[in-house]
Amino acid sequence: MGGMAYTPARRDLAFRVWREAGQNASEALRRLKSEHQWSLSRSTLLQWVEKYNWISRSAQAAVEEQRVADSKMAGSDRTLADLLRLKKQIDTYLKSLEEPDESGRVQKVDTATIGAYTRLCEAITKMQGDNGIRRRVARDVIEELIRFTRERSPQHLVALLDIVEPFGEELAIIWSDDDA
Repeated sequence: MGGMAYTPARRDLAFRVWREAGQNASEALRRLKSEHQWSLSRSTLLQWVEKYNWISRSAQAAVEEQRVADSKMAGSDRTLADLLRLKKQIDTYLKSLEEPDESGRVQKVDTATIGAYTRLCEAITKMQGDNGIRRRVARDVIEELIRFTRERSPQHLVALLDIVEPFGEELAIIWSDDDA
């Protein structure tokens, strides 16, 4: 390190930038210099990667970020399920209005109910669209993981595909159940 003392906060900044740069040292150094006005040496950065286990730390951070994203998706899925249940209840109510009451008259649906039902259907449609976006993002991430593995760790590609293929089949089943 050439005798320079760096604070843990500076090392954490370097770690975050290195991670955001795709663990690319050259790109991280360029960003540190241009965005943070910090000229860190390549050898210091590479020493920190090794000394502070940045590769492992980055993988752990990615797992935690995915866990948080998954919990958000689960909440979104729960919300969609609740909206679909509510729609089914309203559908049953509206169907009951088609039958004449005791006096033989067919009841009319009030404007407020129609408006609420319309907004409910719009919310469901939007959320189902969001699920479609999630699916495309998931597919893109898996494709990027395969590309990344092919370029950086080709020896692991076969093992990755052994995992990704059955995982994709499982997702197809899960997602088809979600659409039902």
